[in-house]
Amino acid sequence: MHPRSRWWEALTALPLLTCCLIPSRVVAAPPPPVITRPEAVTPWLLAAATGRADVVCLGDSNQLLQSTGWDHGWIRALEARFGLYATGLLSAGENAGNGAGSGYQYSVGGTSSIGQFQYQGAPPVLDRFLQPGIGMAPLNYLYLPDGAAAGAGATYGFFIDRYSGIDVNAPLRFHLIHGTFETGSPGVFQLTVRQGVAPYQTIAVAAPQFTVTGSFGIAEATLDLPAATRETYLNFRYSYFDQNIAGPFIAYYVRAENLARPVGTALHTLYAYGGQSAHDMAEALRAADLSYLTLYFKNVRALQGPAPRILVRINTGLNDRNENLPSVQNGIAPGNSPEAVYDNLEAIVLRIREVWTANDWPEDELYFLFTLSHPVATPDDSLLVAYREQAAALASVTPRCAAINLGSLTAWAEMRNNGWYLFGGFDTNHLTVTGYEALAARELAALENGAAWRDLNGDRRIDAEDLYEWHRLRPDLDGDGIATYADLRALQQAVRALEADDTSDGIPSPLALP
Repeated sequence: MHPRSRWWEALTALPLLTCCLIPSRVVAAPPPPVITRPEAVTPWLLAAATGRADVVCLGDSNQLLQSTGWDHGWIRALEARFGLYATGLLSAGENAGNGAGSGYQYSVGGTSSIGQFQYQGAPPVLDRFLQPGIGMAPLNYLYLPDGAAAGAGATYGFFIDRYSGIDVNAPLRFHLIHGTFETGSPGVFQLTVRQGVAPYQTIAVAAPQFTVTGSFGIAEATLDLPAATRETYLNFRYSYFDQNIAGPFIAYYVRAENLARPVGTALHTLYAYGGQSAHDMAEALRAADLSYLTLYFKNVRALQGPAPRILVRINTGLNDRNENLPSVQNGIAPGNSPEAVYDNLEAIVLRIREVWTANDWPEDELYFLFTLSHPVATPDDSLLVAYREQAAALASVTPRCAAINLGSLTAWAEMRNNGWYLFGGFDTNHLTVTGYEALAARELAALENGAAWRDLNGDRRIDAEDLYEWHRLRPDLDGDGIATYADLRALQQAVRALEADDTSDGIPSPLALP
């Protein structure tokens, strides 16, 4: 008999059941990855771990909700992971003198109740550096026209909580970015630091500074505090308590720096406007004069040193669902479509990159992170799901850009059970302080985990020895279930960056793990 005949007889002799087709089971599609292109922002992470690095945030009402929001959550996460080397850059007339709550354990005090300061009306040549009325909330300058006076006996200025991560006992430098005037009365101010609570003792006073210099321009005034055991709230003012500021005077930004910390982070809120979408963010950035954005980002960069690294975090989505206007860049309609959101996000990135191009700053200083809005239901809102997909798609083709999918990082049920939604879950569009803190920490951890940093040989350093160990062990570093050379890329990038630093000054600087 032919061998094939025996094979056929054996096959046909099997029970009928073994020859029947078995219906396939429906397998649910895997959830989207938590993070897209984490390796794109690895240089920023390296800078945060080994030097100074900053985060700039744009968002809707969740950015500064009830003086907390993502601003609060991200500052807490950065402080816990890398430490803080400075406060964020706060505008002196924040929210037209009403304050908005930017900062965690530091803030700008409200001035509108004093009734003496103005928040618009500065000479156009100075107004353009922080234009009011263009939708860039909560930023505002603080202004006194020629001949006006204000401040004596009033509580105002910049406050730092005694428990702030900046450390009120450290050597501190207070920075004030202000304007100078061509002509006018001899405007004068005097930087002062005093206790922010009783007995309100004066701690330091700078020499008086005059604002009429013969030309319009931008200047910086500083006041240093030496290290000392203070253990008190600090109040940074622009005049001695019983003296007035004399106009003309315009203050743009204020911040404090810990001079003893060469390593750490700082976070800044550039845009936080309730009810607004990515369309509104892009439109406001386009309306802002280039000198406005240059002054802002110049001072974000200023304290980092010769190689600044800035991560721009963009959080939007909830209000995009109601956007009626076509997209800012290419006029895509309807305005709430996923394609329009993609276009508006790209417009935001391009406008900020224009600032770097105009100032001839190195493009590799600037990084972006898209974090589209959190889950609000189960199943989640279909538009939010689509927006997150578009953000990931844009990140995949945009240099130095990553995207985090909050729909994969958490879920409605977890947020409800943990009490992360506001008002006991009745408001799923906004979060509690605990929710912002928990998810901000997860975002930062996702960036680091995705970057595939691993101390493979257990010496608490990331260096060339870990590369040798990877080749020996071949571990899966990026969590995709397989070990390939893709797992090695971020680790190589980290080691190369550190080696480049070694050759610049001869001082070893491997990444020491906490």
